[in-house]
Amino acid sequence: MREINPIRLTYILRALQITNSMESDQGKYECVAENSVGTEYSQPVGLYVKAVVSQKPLLVFWAIIDANRVISSANPAAFYIAADFRWALRRVAPQFSITPPSFKEVKLGDDFNITCVAIGSPMPYVRWQKDPQIDITPEDQLPVGRNILEIKNAQTSESYTCIAASSLGTVNATTVVKVQSLPLPPTDLKITEVTATSVRLSWMHTTPSEILYYVIHYKPRHTNQPYVEISGIITLYYTVRNLSPYTEYEFYVMGMNNLGRGPPSPSAVVITGETGMMHIKNNIDFYFNRFEESASALAINKRYLQKKKNRLMKNSSRF
Repeated sequence: MREINPIRLTYILRALQITNSMESDQGKYECVAENSVGTEYSQPVGLYVKAVVSQKPLLVFWAIIDANRVISSANPAAFYIAADFRWALRRVAPQFSITPPSFKEVKLGDDFNITCVAIGSPMPYVRWQKDPQIDITPEDQLPVGRNILEIKNAQTSESYTCIAASSLGTVNATTVVKVQSLPLPPTDLKITEVTATSVRLSWMHTTPSEILYYVIHYKPRHTNQPYVEISGIITLYYTVRNLSPYTEYEFYVMGMNNLGRGPPSPSAVVITGETGMMHIKNNIDFYFNRFEESASALAINKRYLQKKKNRLMKNSSRF
């Protein structure tokens, strides 16, 4: 913003008149409205002046614009420059007056718009492309100055590029549009550190930075019991406690983001360990069973030997 010698300034209703214009007057101007409530500033307008001009005064109007057409001069929300065409204005390469955002996030199935406005002298044509270099704006319908990208029912994340071009050059700006969706299921669910009453779960996830937290569901396998839920897990591992000894359990994990809960991971199954007393009992049962097996085998051998002895005694009595 710059200040001009007030001698060369005249205020006519909503217009600012600059007399004896000089190249040093080139720059950005804004209108300031002030009352007892406060102060409001309009958006700036760029003024370009060639060194050699006529003596015709230049009028700068604050007005609402629609593309290149003046609708009303009653609101200083935007600007329109009106000047005698005998003035020779500088040729200006394209530049953005409203640059598309570099990043935009929408929900799955949303409709959205992205506005791109460029200025220059001559005014540039403005078009949109979807990466990789797929034209969205028809070549025979290129708008001048402004182009609004309209997307319906967004399904996938994409990159869109606004390109403003004239005979003096080209500028472009890219917007990465991320379509939010439910989290993908965690993968590679593993169970380690198994004890009689606890197990450690660990898993992988493709986009952990987008997850608010994870949820674990588990229950004894082959039962009608409801799943137990553990929520609010912010790591890729967790130790589940208070399990029953020597019981087969199934586990699965889900991710949660700001849209909701995603599908579950493939389940993992494990049998918990034994307690100390159960281990002793199992050892007793094992050795008792071995003893019975040995005693049974001994009885079989005893009967076999007795039969063999009787056969030999019978054969010897013949002689």
